[in-house]
This record gives sequence, structure tokens and C-alpha cells, in this order.
Amino acid sequence: MQNYGTAALRGVTATNQDRSMSVAQIVDELGVHKTTVYREIKRGNLKAYRIGTGRGTLRVPASSLAEYRETITAAALVEVA
Repeated sequence: MQNYGTAALRGVTATNQDRSMSVAQIVDELGVHKTTVYREIKRGNLKAYRIGTGRGTLRVPASSLAEYRETITAAALVEVA
């Protein structure tokens, strides 16, 4: 069991939890393995929040996914240049 702690959840509050997506939806959207999504959340590159009790479920706000896409697109452009 992985611990995603508060560092991975930093910056996500009840006021900016717009349309949220599950890890499975992010996997489909980005075309990556679920381990990659969990790793990016743990690193703080992809903001998420936990809902429910116990282990709960991770949700990623759509705005966080948009920010993440901009970041990885910018990084890819720098690598090409």
C-alpha cells in the first residue's frame, strides 16, 4: 500500500475541486500506465485529493490535469530544441 501523504495533496482545496477524474480516467486520457499516474501524484506534479474514508479514492481535478499537460508539453518542447 502506498502512502500519498499531504505533500501530494497540497494546493487542492474544496473551492477548486472542479470536475474531477479518477486515476483510471487519467490513464485513458494520457495513455500511460496507472503506476505513472500514481508516481506523478506522489511527486506533486499532478495534484490530487482523496475522498472517502480509510484508503479512500484519489481524484484529480480537471484543472490540475490541464496544468500537468501544459507542463509536460513545455518540457517536451525544451527537449526537442
